[in-house]
Amino acid sequence: MLLAIDKFPFWEDIRGICSDIDDTLTENAIISANTKSHLEALVRHGIKMIAVTGRSLAWSQKLIEECPVFLAIVAENGGVAITPTVGGSWEVSYFTEDEVQRKKNTQVLKEVLLQIQQSIPNAKPSLDNSGRVTDLAIDHHETHYLPPNDIIQVVDIMRQNGLQVTVSSIHINGWFGDYNKWLGTRWLFKKLYNRDLSAELNHWLYVGDSKNDEMMFEHFIHTFGVANIKDYLSELDHPPRYITRGHQGRGFVEIAQKILSHSKKS
Repeated sequence: MLLAIDKFPFWEDIRGICSDIDDTLTENAIISANTKSHLEALVRHGIKMIAVTGRSLAWSQKLIEECPVFLAIVAENGGVAITPTVGGSWEVSYFTEDEVQRKKNTQVLKEVLLQIQQSIPNAKPSLDNSGRVTDLAIDHHETHYLPPNDIIQVVDIMRQNGLQVTVSSIHINGWFGDYNKWLGTRWLFKKLYNRDLSAELNHWLYVGDSKNDEMMFEHFIHTFGVANIKDYLSELDHPPRYITRGHQGRGFVEIAQKILSHSKKS
């Protein structure tokens, strides 16, 4: 049973937030001015913000430049990370450090995309697919609608080719490598702090909205879904513990307001 966020008793303990982006922070593909102002307020109050997304590296690089509230971004479902440097710029790191292997993976992903398009003429790569460096994304609900049966077929083709697969609220993502959002976030945390995130989960919460957040819901202690997570609850073995009243970015604002109100009291 999902609980209202009013039931969460540990607001004062929270020091950081890991959050999905699309349909969690965004509304109609945009981070609204209201959501952005709450993100900025969280950072001013010392809350660390890490974005964890299935979006491409190129898309994420643009976001972190336009919305510098994020301490770092885990992109492409854990395959790549953007972290700050001492000089104030941004560094890109890859979960799979072997460049030769990454190039081989990229070539095979192109072949898998061709196979998908030949088998499912209605399938189209996501708008940000050209900016990806570790995975392949098929659009099913961002700018192009793909029926459920076609989604299943895309997933099957990806898996038959040995890909790890996840389905977000907008994309079907496939990649080579033994990683995911959770492992990518732990890897990033180790890079940032040289500590294990698993030992500090009492002070962090995760916010998400769809099936590709399930790994995070499973491993984080404090887990929140914005209201649109209801569309996927029947498909989740590991749902979030708490749910907001508002959908998308409006739901995230509810969480931010709770943290900020308790921060003022502490």
